[in-house]
Formats: sequence, structure tokens, C-alpha cells
Amino acid sequence: MMSVLPLSQQEPAIKLMQQYRYKEAIEWLDEQPETIENLLLKAESYEKLYNYHAAIPIYEKVLVQDSTQLSIIIALAESNYQAGDSD
Repeated sequence: MMSVLPLSQQEPAIKLMQQYRYKEAIEWLDEQPETIENLLLKAESYEKLYNYHAAIPIYEKVLVQDSTQLSIIIALAESNYQAGDSD
């Protein structure tokens, strides 16, 4: 099971995202532990870059750990729609 870290652990990525520096946020997140929170920030960064194909497997990975989160299910559906995958 993936761990949950305090919000302060994600602060650098959040600050980069607030500055619209999504590629840098992704690079930073790639070097961090693979937590649900980090994965969601990474997927959101990919969405902001309109790279929905990269966000989809990340959302799917999170849903394997917790399939009850409606917001993640919706985010996955939206990414699939934007990527042109209507299945």
C-alpha cells in the first residue's frame, strides 16, 4: 500500500504548480516517494500540460489502491475523454 505523507512533503510541487511550472513539478515528483498525494499532483500537472495520455495511467494506479474516491474516478474519466478514449 502506498504511504500518505504530510502536506509539507508536497509543498515544493504545489509551489511549482502555483507558478505554472508543471514540467518542473513533474521532474521534482519523479524524484520523490510514490505516494497517492504525489501521484495525484503529477497527474494534475500532466493535465495542465494537456498531456492526458500521461495522466491516465497515474489515475489508474491510484484507483488500484483506493477505488472509492469519486473525484479520482471523475478525473480519470475526464482525462480519457480529453485524450479521445471514450471506452
